[in-house]
Amino acid sequence: MKRNLLLFLLSVCFFLPDFAATGQYNFIRVDGESGLSNSHVKSIIQDSYGFIWLGTRNGLNRYDGVSMKLYNCYDETLQHGNQVISALFEDNHRQLWIGTDDGVYIQELATGKFSFFDARTESGEQIRYNWIEDILADHSGNIWVNAPNQGVFRYQVETGKLFRYIPCPGKDKSKDFPQSICVDKDGAIWVGTYGAGIYRYSPEQDKFVAYATEALKGDFIFTLCDYGDELIVGVHEEELKRFNKKTGEVSVFPAPEVHRKIIRYAVCFGDELWVGTQNGVYVINEKQNSVQHIPADAGGKYGLGDAIVDKIYRDREGGTWICTQFGGASYLPVR
Repeated sequence: MKRNLLLFLLSVCFFLPDFAATGQYNFIRVDGESGLSNSHVKSIIQDSYGFIWLGTRNGLNRYDGVSMKLYNCYDETLQHGNQVISALFEDNHRQLWIGTDDGVYIQELATGKFSFFDARTESGEQIRYNWIEDILADHSGNIWVNAPNQGVFRYQVETGKLFRYIPCPGKDKSKDFPQSICVDKDGAIWVGTYGAGIYRYSPEQDKFVAYATEALKGDFIFTLCDYGDELIVGVHEEELKRFNKKTGEVSVFPAPEVHRKIIRYAVCFGDELWVGTQNGVYVINEKQNSVQHIPADAGGKYGLGDAIVDKIYRDREGGTWICTQFGGASYLPVR
């Protein structure tokens, strides 16, 4: 299947205008005409079989480069499910973890069977009745679930134990919820909050430790991403900032074109930092001192499907997927 997806996308790419000739990025749109169940794509992943999974506001879609298959995220045994798919993650057992508006479901990729993740903490807390922002794993194999209205959960796969964390307990309750989470190159887990700064998980203390709380006080940290010895901090309607993990210093990233935009997502691909906003995508190369803007109104049918960007993802073949709120997903072939 992986070979079929690559061959199909490469064959379509053959007919796209050349980037160097047109001076713009040229996308393949994956939307309703492709069979996508909803135009708002909130999450994306490529599984170990090579399929592309797209989580939307109304359904989970699997794409093979030619056709789309819609799945019903529903636990037949418990008889409940949810179709607002906000986070996707595959574990080492070829299980797809699916974050929804009502907790987490797990699909066995081999059988297609869905089951609700019903683990509880020692005090009986469960990930339920809350939307999921992200799911990821650290270098020790723990699976982390960010449920902004409930806290951060760590699932210890070996023991089946679930732990819940509130990064900044005792502070202003309106600001202590985690909005963003990332794992850095060393396996450390970082959380950005609604206004109480950045927190890092300490395995030794089994709690989150505060960093840069004063420098980022009041900042709504919409996204965090690893950037070498730094973290990129995307602040809602403010500057794009950088946090030095060694010194703890916070500074403004030298990309004024991005500042004061509604920054929704950031991810680093090699020397390039891709920032998704409500005004398209900005591709920043700090070494080359360059910023390229990809708006939604450029390129016609080959342009970005929509200006509001929720996720940016790079598949194993090197293609880039930009997930938007009203235009489905836009696929950028390897340039």
